[in-house]
Amino acid sequence: MTPNNLGALRIFAAALVILGHSFVMVGAEPPAWFGVGVHTLAVRVFFAISGYLVAGSWLADPAPLRFTARRALRIMPALVVTVLLTVAILGPATTALPWRTYAMHPETRTYLWNALLAPYYALPGVFQDGRPFTAVNGSLWSLPVEAAMYSLLPFYAGRRRVAAVAVLAFAAAFAFTAVWPAQVQPVLYWTSIPFGLRYASDFVLGAGLRVWRLERWLNLQAALAVVALLALLPPGPGLQAGLLLAVPYVVLAFGIASPAVFGRVGRRHDLSYGLYLWGGPVGQTGVSLFGVGLGAWGLLAWTLPVAAALAWASWHLVERLCLAWKPRRAVALAVPGQYGAAP
Repeated sequence: MTPNNLGALRIFAAALVILGHSFVMVGAEPPAWFGVGVHTLAVRVFFAISGYLVAGSWLADPAPLRFTARRALRIMPALVVTVLLTVAILGPATTALPWRTYAMHPETRTYLWNALLAPYYALPGVFQDGRPFTAVNGSLWSLPVEAAMYSLLPFYAGRRRVAAVAVLAFAAAFAFTAVWPAQVQPVLYWTSIPFGLRYASDFVLGAGLRVWRLERWLNLQAALAVVALLALLPPGPGLQAGLLLAVPYVVLAFGIASPAVFGRVGRRHDLSYGLYLWGGPVGQTGVSLFGVGLGAWGLLAWTLPVAAALAWASWHLVERLCLAWKPRRAVALAVPGQYGAAP
């Protein structure tokens, strides 16, 4: 595989999610870039990279069953382990309820639905002490959106005209969410449809870049110029429209830039998914231990190393082992006298 910076970008994005959530957890306003919270922008980076890479996976082997197995092995094992450990260890250690009450509470069973990509954010008596942000793991909302993008991708990847229609449709949906009333949020599979569409657009645009093989047009200098131009735009619809096009372009221009200066980052220890999964529970535990008076930067100093240790364990004990079971593309055996094989 050609070295690239995509692994480093994913780890950086995961760290930005933890940074933004550290502010939210202590009741402070997160830093914003281009009028968007850093944690929100980081999730968009994840979706753009995912669209590009997953489209490449489909194009390399457009077999629905193998494709589904690969995607499931990438996201499900670590998620299941995270949910089970949260319920079985973190919950009992931090709940304000008696252990038996916690174990028998319906919310405890409901939380387990997170393992099937159905977001649920509360455990009984856990982090319910009047803090500004009470979700046990606020990052889990993105996973059903990601899975939905996986399921839709085979319908347009590999067919350039259909991909163009998909990109235009999701770009229009992104624009629609900008004017959609916040108090009206239709929900599908426990997920706000307008909210999810904002990020789905980044996935589809990233996939489009791969389907149309536009890598030759990805230029790091042009990407830096785009960033400088966006910095001059005032907050508003123009800036949001610019970000819709700029996020996939800038992210992937840096991600596949040559030489890959950060190509070694994440190749042996891909901590990005583990950081994303564990950042929320570890941060909330930090608030329980130290209180909101610790401040956002103090909470970040606690959360990053602890979440990184758990992400390391997740990668080496769960993710890497499960990825070894990914199905390989079948190689047809040459039969003498057929299909151009030597007689």
